[in-house]
Amino acid sequence: MTTDNKLMNPTSTNPIATLASMLLLTLACNFCGRAEAKERFEFRDGDRIVLIGDGLIEQEQYSGWIEVMLTSSMPDLNMTFRNLGWNADTPAGDSRFGLSLLQAGNEPADEGWKQLQKQIELTRPTVVILGYAMAAALESAGQQSDFDRTTSMIKFAEDYQRLIETIRRISPDCRFVYLSPISAVGPSLLDEQWVRSYSGLIKQVTEKHPGRFVDLTQVALDAAARKDPIHL
Repeated sequence: MTTDNKLMNPTSTNPIATLASMLLLTLACNFCGRAEAKERFEFRDGDRIVLIGDGLIEQEQYSGWIEVMLTSSMPDLNMTFRNLGWNADTPAGDSRFGLSLLQAGNEPADEGWKQLQKQIELTRPTVVILGYAMAAALESAGQQSDFDRTTSMIKFAEDYQRLIETIRRISPDCRFVYLSPISAVGPSLLDEQWVRSYSGLIKQVTEKHPGRFVDLTQVALDAAARKDPIHL
C-alpha cells in the first residue's frame, strides 16, 4: 500500500481531509505489521464500499476525500463508493422517513429502518464504514434523567448491533470499519464524557462483530476547521 505525501498531509485545512487521513493511516497499520491478526483489514479489487451514518458521513458527500484518498493510495484496485449518510440519523434509520412513498405523518414507526435496509440491499456492500453516534450522543446528553440517558445509550447499542447483523445477513462476507464520534470544539451539549461513552459502546460492539475501529476524537480540534462545535 503506497501513499502520496500530499494526500496524507495531516495539516490539511480541510477537516474532512483530516478525517480521511486518520482513516487511511489507521487502516494502513495492517501493512506496517502493527495490527493484531484479528484486526487485520485490507481493501480488495472489486470492493463496494458503502458509508453509512449520521451527519459525520453525510458531509463527506460534499468533498469526497475518503474516496479520493483510498483510490489514490490503491490505484490498482477497482473500488466503488456509495454514501448513505443522513444528517441526525441513528442506527435505526430514524432520519429516513422522508424516503418513504407513504403520506407524511402516516408512516409506521419503523419506516426509517425499512428504508435503511432497502438501501443496504440495493448497494450490497463488501465493506461498510459506519459513522454513527454523534446524533445519538447529543440525544442522550439532552435527556433530563439518568434513567432516560441510560435507556438511550442501551437503545443505541442494540440498534447498532442490529444494523451490523442485518448488513451481515444481506452481505455475509462484508468487512467493517467502525468510526468513533468526533469531539466537540466549543460550547456544546456533547461534552467529552459523552464522546468517550459512545466511543466505548462502539468498541464493545466490535468485540462481538470484528472490524477495524478508528478513533476520530482528536480530528480537527481547531475551531477554525469546524462549521460549528459538532460539525466538520
